[in-house]
Amino acid sequence: MPSVLVVDDKEQNVYLLRALLAGHGYDVQTASNGAEALKQATRKVPDLTISDILMPVMDGFTLCRRWRQDAALKDVPFVFYTATYTEPKDEQLALSLGADRFIIKPAEPDQFLGAIAEVLEAHSHGRLRAPPRADVPETQYLRQYNEVLVHKLEEKLVQVEDANHTLVEKDAFNQAVLNAMAARVAVLGPRGEVVTVNEAWARAAGEPDMPALLRLRVGEDALTVLPEDPAAGAGLRAGLREVLAGRRGEHEVELPSAAAEAPRWFLVRIERIGAAGAAAVVGAFDITARKRAEEAAREGSRRKDEFLALLGH
Repeated sequence: MPSVLVVDDKEQNVYLLRALLAGHGYDVQTASNGAEALKQATRKVPDLTISDILMPVMDGFTLCRRWRQDAALKDVPFVFYTATYTEPKDEQLALSLGADRFIIKPAEPDQFLGAIAEVLEAHSHGRLRAPPRADVPETQYLRQYNEVLVHKLEEKLVQVEDANHTLVEKDAFNQAVLNAMAARVAVLGPRGEVVTVNEAWARAAGEPDMPALLRLRVGEDALTVLPEDPAAGAGLRAGLREVLAGRRGEHEVELPSAAAEAPRWFLVRIERIGAAGAAAVVGAFDITARKRAEEAAREGSRRKDEFLALLGH
């Protein structure tokens, strides 16, 4: 009996998939987000994983990337089943991360089961394409990831305005979409004021060693706060002004934390959006592991050079 791990934060979706798959001979396990799925898979490796994309704590894109980087899980087939991310660029990102199939909800039961059976059969005969290289630059992945998230955020904000939703409905949207993003995300108004942030950003704002930009809270002005952060410099302020004014589509910078020992690093991307009441989205990604690996590589190279110099080479 093939085991399937279903990852989705909506109880109704989980119920329907469990009923469908169990009724056709699959052993079904479930998880409500990517982080929970990784823990479960560590205890019991499934034969296949079916994951939603928009989820709290850890979304499907992040789960798929970490799945393919895990030695014990990287060869397990991974299928996306999504109703929110349905555009070609969403599918392109999903497949580039190593997904074996990208299925849009709602799919007809027979078609869905057929797709799952095809993936499992291809896997059993070694016909699935090889997982993506583990050394794909993190910055390249983060740019693609951020582009997809910003596009989805802009699309949803426009839908909210077009439908003339109430403030309560708009707040509900912010919770559902923004909080599902693993990155720290803030939406800025035309003058640089913080309109809303997600939970990841709000948690980071309470950490004193964070760069000034990432400590912003709702209602505060980014352009006023930034000059207080020497690490940011005039380049970040100037880039933000250009994006807010519509003269640039995006601006990107790497910012260190203010920690005296073992500082953390963040890749910050500011992108223009055209939704009413909002002018830009700021996404911050923790790239500390990459920066430390780069530093370790430089230190190793330096020591090698010193050793060769001692040998007279």
